[in-house]
Amino acid sequence: MYIGQRELHFHPLRKNSLFSAMICEDLARSDPCHEVLRSIAPNLVFVLLLDGAQIPGRWSARYASSLSDDPGSSVLTLTAFGMVDRSNKTRMHPHQEAVAFFSSAFGQTPIHLPYKDGARGVLISLVSQADPRQQTIDGRVSDTSRAWRLASTQPVKPLAPVERKKAPSIKPRPKLANRRPHDITKLR
Repeated sequence: MYIGQRELHFHPLRKNSLFSAMICEDLARSDPCHEVLRSIAPNLVFVLLLDGAQIPGRWSARYASSLSDDPGSSVLTLTAFGMVDRSNKTRMHPHQEAVAFFSSAFGQTPIHLPYKDGARGVLISLVSQADPRQQTIDGRVSDTSRAWRLASTQPVKPLAPVERKKAPSIKPRPKLANRRPHDITKLR
């Protein structure tokens, strides 16, 4: 099996933002991805994980906060609820429902999925605002630089099941293969 060379993609977002996406392994290993991220300094980094709960004490939160500090990116880590649930079933740690973690210059926030309350997803709203921290070495401040912060989270629940009327029963057509030729002509 051939595994290609690692690639990081950067995408413009709106007027003054740049985002990138990473996977678990790229966040966990500081070389070579972190060096590239620090040199380009995207405003927003999404990290897709297959990991347990996304809480401040875990490795993913530590690495996310290091990218928030240098180069100043806002970082959103996301994991599958099934992985969080599996981790909870081991009972090695306190029960957690955090499926995401947002780290930025404005702070760090675990994002919970209240599964027991019927939620099956979380709507995460981010907003951008001017970033006064971005300045040149001679003190000039960039008025075009943007920073992203967590605005809100909202649990997403499925709609209540719709009652469906039972379809009227339909008589099956007689099978033609078992009929004699004179019976087939009667069916036409």
